[in-house]
Amino acid sequence: MTCKLHQLTPPVAVAALLLAFAAGSAQAQGSGGLAGDLSYTRGNGSGGYGSHRLEANFEPAALPLSLGFNANQSLVNSVEVSTQVGASLGWRVSPIWSFAANLSTTNDDLLNVNERGLSFAWNLHKLWQGRRTTRLEVGRDVSDYSLQKGTQNLSGRIPQQRRTRLDVRQGVSGAVDVYVALETYDYSQDPIDLARALLSRKGRRVAAAGMLGDLSDRSQTIGLNWSLADAWSLDVSTGLSNTVMGQNQRQKTVALNYLFHPRSSVSLIWSDNSSDALASPNVVAVSPAQSDSSVELGLRWLF
Repeated sequence: MTCKLHQLTPPVAVAALLLAFAAGSAQAQGSGGLAGDLSYTRGNGSGGYGSHRLEANFEPAALPLSLGFNANQSLVNSVEVSTQVGASLGWRVSPIWSFAANLSTTNDDLLNVNERGLSFAWNLHKLWQGRRTTRLEVGRDVSDYSLQKGTQNLSGRIPQQRRTRLDVRQGVSGAVDVYVALETYDYSQDPIDLARALLSRKGRRVAAAGMLGDLSDRSQTIGLNWSLADAWSLDVSTGLSNTVMGQNQRQKTVALNYLFHPRSSVSLIWSDNSSDALASPNVVAVSPAQSDSSVELGLRWLF
């Protein structure tokens, strides 16, 4: 079975969407009522991997609210393998703290996943009038899994996934921030059967692990963001995750951003993903070691 949105966002369609968004937002900006950003990212990687991502964020000037939309499409050899659409609503309660709610739906040839979540963020440095950023964010997300029709039968053994995350960002100078992200997962029932189904499906990619890949048990990421100059910034991060099957997965990312216009920027992102080999207790190979990489080119417009 293939996804319903096959080749939904070729470059021409994406350009048309961006122009439509830009026209509407420019008109709103002219009346002084709306600010935000639009971005489009195109990715390519090993094994014939490709992706499209479209994001839009809006902030009404008269309200302490923000509204975000995103759509993602992943392809292998120009054939769609997964899609994701989502929306978020944020409220800046005060300069010190805010919260946000998010909804998303993701599907591939095996699964549909519906997710909802809440997060709270605090700009702690404002409590002591600090010059360096100290930001704390906590969140809780719940994902409901369901199998696509015609796929394997797990006899109702489909768990609900619950994720708790903690993000901390600390400025160490006027140009450098460091950040740490921790995530833990729990499940409404034993997730091993679903995890095995994910391991055995065709066309599995390490890069998909963050969305519809292997079921995680915990993960941790550490990174650094460096403002190299007025127009240039660099973000470097490394992460390690452990699945419910006991497999280790690693990710390294380097992102370079250039503000070539006061309201426009371009970004280049390189990612490398790898996973250890996984064997059963009787030393039978369940999943071989895997490694892949991808490069993404993104454009962002501020209004």
